[in-house]
Amino acid sequence: MRSVKIVLFLVIRVTVLNTLRPNFEPPITVTWSLEQQGPSPALNVQDWQISQGHLDAQGNKISYEDLQCTEHQTPMQCAQANGAQMNYLVYQPADRYWTFQWIETAIYLGFAALALGATVWLVQRRIN
Repeated sequence: MRSVKIVLFLVIRVTVLNTLRPNFEPPITVTWSLEQQGPSPALNVQDWQISQGHLDAQGNKISYEDLQCTEHQTPMQCAQANGAQMNYLVYQPADRYWTFQWIETAIYLGFAALALGATVWLVQRRIN
């Protein structure tokens, strides 16, 4: 029974961390040209970067893992050879930190309430 609780906790925790948290509020996407060093204005170092990569002419994402480069190409030449037109970055601003903490707290309190309700129901069922 203990291993079931641990597995259930890990499933809930990983789901909240990887699937729900990045979307508690709509993330912001910024784009900039390949020639620029980074987005303008520069991001805060405390902003939470979710994903980044390149965009082709149609706006489709090209991840860094998809790039097929030769050892003689610079990073910019490689990106352009693979159809990249722009850079993109998806992030959550640092000022959303406490909002996200409260949302996550509410989620875990909801799970705790469900667990308490299930415990009360099971105990009453055994008594009767």
